[in-house]
Amino acid sequence: MLGALAQAKEVHIPSVMYFAGIKLELSPALRAELKQEVEKLHTGGIYFDQKLNRVYTYMPIIEQVMKEQGLPDDFKYLPIQESSLLGHVVSSSNAVGFWQFKKATGVEVGLRIDHNIDERMSIIASTRGAANYLKKNNRYLDNWVNALLSYYAGLGGAQRYIHKRDKGATVMKVTPKLHWYVKKTLAHKLAFEPFLEAMPPQKYYLQRYKQGQGKTMKQVAHNLGVDEETLQSYNLWLKRGRVPTQGVYEFVYPVEGPSRQMDYMAKKTHENGENTPPQIKSYPRWRGIASRIKRINGIRGVVAQSGDDITALATLGKISEIKFITYNDIPAHRTINKGEIFYFKRKHRRADKGVEFHTAQYGETMWDIAQHYGIRLKSLLKLNRMRDFDQLKAGRVIHLRKKRKSREAIIYHQVEKNQPVVTEKKQQAAPKPKQKKTTYRETKKEVAVKKKQKATPVEPAPAPVIDRSVTTDYYTVQKGDTFYAISREFDIPVPELLALNQLSSGAVLSIGQRLKVTKTKQEVAPKAAPEKSAQPQQKVHIVEKGETLYKIARMNNVSVQDILKWNNKPTAELEIGERIVLFLLHD
Repeated sequence: MLGALAQAKEVHIPSVMYFAGIKLELSPALRAELKQEVEKLHTGGIYFDQKLNRVYTYMPIIEQVMKEQGLPDDFKYLPIQESSLLGHVVSSSNAVGFWQFKKATGVEVGLRIDHNIDERMSIIASTRGAANYLKKNNRYLDNWVNALLSYYAGLGGAQRYIHKRDKGATVMKVTPKLHWYVKKTLAHKLAFEPFLEAMPPQKYYLQRYKQGQGKTMKQVAHNLGVDEETLQSYNLWLKRGRVPTQGVYEFVYPVEGPSRQMDYMAKKTHENGENTPPQIKSYPRWRGIASRIKRINGIRGVVAQSGDDITALATLGKISEIKFITYNDIPAHRTINKGEIFYFKRKHRRADKGVEFHTAQYGETMWDIAQHYGIRLKSLLKLNRMRDFDQLKAGRVIHLRKKRKSREAIIYHQVEKNQPVVTEKKQQAAPKPKQKKTTYRETKKEVAVKKKQKATPVEPAPAPVIDRSVTTDYYTVQKGDTFYAISREFDIPVPELLALNQLSSGAVLSIGQRLKVTKTKQEVAPKAAPEKSAQPQQKVHIVEKGETLYKIARMNNVSVQDILKWNNKPTAELEIGERIVLFLLHD
């Protein structure tokens, strides 16, 4: 249980901590007070578990909005303190919602509050309103810690507790005389920060939806393909009626899919360098190309800087945002952190020769390891027989080149916190005699003829090696081919394959048709001879009245996220008569 985990966590209060860029030097007496408060927050059993689940659910959205508004990241702990992230909470003084606004203050910061709409209950609008309030007060106070106090006491009331010397301060010495409200926020940061840094993969993540103007909750639910009751529970701000046609009112809704393995809060890299990811002497391997673009582990990529986001990095790499998030195994809402590695080309299926294993460190995720070595996350999980929601434990030995055998025990090494990453190189075996490669210039028919000519074959012929450094960029469609099969063979997502050939989502293949299949020179490792298994077949579904993407997915035994990916659709909204491409397995 999470509550038990929380109680088991050793509470350590540092002598120095940071809040919104201000260095706080804590006195021993204050540290003792904060430790007691943090331990109190960690108790509560199932109630702590429920609060932590809400933190995991809402925090990516809160961080995203705060970043858009230019509010320091540390204020994300304030709504946990104010409302435990319950949007319907009403205080004894009639303060409402996630950030606990009274009506007058809410209207002042730009929230709509009436009998139809109460944006204090919107996680997006209320976070934006809180950012406006705190930024306005900080322009006068020039100290984010004092701006935090003003959230409780107001700008005038805060004046009684602050010193003129603190204006513009970057370092503050704080004692138990610090206002109780500020102490409480610092305790929440100390209590929840370790859980966010090691956040486990979530099955669902929240997505934002802005096209609700003039629609009812029921219509929005239908367009998104989600249950109306579920949508209502995340959007209590629309109390009745329709969304106004003027202005922007954003919904949030849960999405399940391949992004769930990346729905985590990445370990933050602070300016003081405390949490800088450990480096290996020989990894990552890179060399400069342009001012910021590098060749990392043999792949074009970049190291993120402060202020970068997905749009900026995709533009830098001259690729679409869809490709960027696909190549880097991240969801569309993912925040970018300084020091992280991102790639502009597809990653490898395994690490370089000689780099066989990696020992997981505290706070690391499988995504961290995948980016470090330039390996696709899906491939790394497969090599280690892990599911996307399995939690990575510190000390586990991760296979980087060869798949762990099914009956092979998982090995753990003893590791300490903040220790450098450990990689293990396999001893060099005697070189094997080189075998002649069969390139893709030899067609399937030629390979079949060569196999037939062998009277008594001792071993099956080796699978063709696709050497893209010597082949042309085209593939000739043969009998039985599908877009899905071709995309798997050449490792190109179906939407990208269609776009590469300027084809619509409803296009049909014909024997002899030439398709462009690769744009880069890259050698692909030999594939094992395929076993006879179910072959995916392309199907086009015409949307009928009353159908949702969820219903279509259930009818065809596929996921909503797969349909979105196959059809390159940004949302689950459907139109009657729309052609939806499906790839189904038939024996």
